[in-house]
Amino acid sequence: MRCRPATILFSFALWFAAGSAAVAGPWAREAGETFLAFSVSADAPAVSLVAGDAVLDRYASLYAEHGIGRRSTLGAQLGRGGTDREAVVFLRYTVTAPEAPWQLAFDGGVGFRTEAASADRRLLRLGASVGRGFGGLDAPRWWLPIRHEGGWATLDVSGMVDLETEEVIWQAEGTLGMSLSERLRLMLQLKAEEWPGSDAAYTVTPSAAWSLNSRTTAQVGLRMGVGDDPTLGLTLGLWRSF
Repeated sequence: MRCRPATILFSFALWFAAGSAAVAGPWAREAGETFLAFSVSADAPAVSLVAGDAVLDRYASLYAEHGIGRRSTLGAQLGRGGTDREAVVFLRYTVTAPEAPWQLAFDGGVGFRTEAASADRRLLRLGASVGRGFGGLDAPRWWLPIRHEGGWATLDVSGMVDLETEEVIWQAEGTLGMSLSERLRLMLQLKAEEWPGSDAAYTVTPSAAWSLNSRTTAQVGLRMGVGDDPTLGLTLGLWRSF
């Protein structure tokens, strides 16, 4: 069954309504601040993994943000898989004031994608994100039986238009994060994307991030693709702020 973009976004909105950003999100970077996140993931069909004959699908990405002031953040994302390459540069403007409990931002940018079996795509990106931080819990509660020191929730949605064919790639990602201590954070990321001519794909990634020092954080997560042919894999990441 094919899932339309409106269904994807509505599903994420329901999840977000039921619940300081790490990588993406609406919060503006301070002027002069730079953030880098490098990640590598590898996954394969769950059936093949159990049978012991899986061929891993690997993907590496580099995400960067730089604060340029006036609630504006310049960003870039580079990605490389087995047969595809992509790059996107964007500018994000945070509408809300830094002290506002809810944060809202819009972004726009350009990019390209190359694939072995198709023509190169020149892309125009338009996106929006909303997020909110929340305080900690000194004692467990029935709806969240984990003591924590605060966290954040974000919802990011974007559409990338192929300038040649006018086809649209839809993406939506929700993140719930909690700081269990000054150094340990737990996160749950839910992602949906729909490419022209393909069914929507869903990915669930629970992960943990450990601060190595005040500027460097390591992340490890379990990557699970949900659908008719479920996949399993791992993702490793390293974050650095300057």
